[in-house]
Amino acid sequence: MSAPNLKTILLDTPRPGVMRATLNRPDRLNAMTAEMFAELGQTAAAVKADRSVRALVITGAGKGFCSGYDLEEADRVGGREPGTGDADARPRSAGGDRRPR
Repeated sequence: MSAPNLKTILLDTPRPGVMRATLNRPDRLNAMTAEMFAELGQTAAAVKADRSVRALVITGAGKGFCSGYDLEEADRVGGREPGTGDADARPRSAGGDRRPR
């Protein structure tokens, strides 16, 4: 298999026919970023193209598999830069909820 050039995912072959993808951000409990999602897509495409790989095992480095989405990157979703999000789109506290009932 021609392995893609990845920064946040480590690839190895623990046995014939099995590819292992290790999420490699243990300092952040492998919290997902936009870059990691893109690299998972590249990994899936590479595995799909390689007929010798029968299974892809996804695991995480360090203490946890994956803590979810990295909230420090949440503002980047949808192409926004950090700190430019619409304050009105954020959830309000129960006392400050202005939606009609």
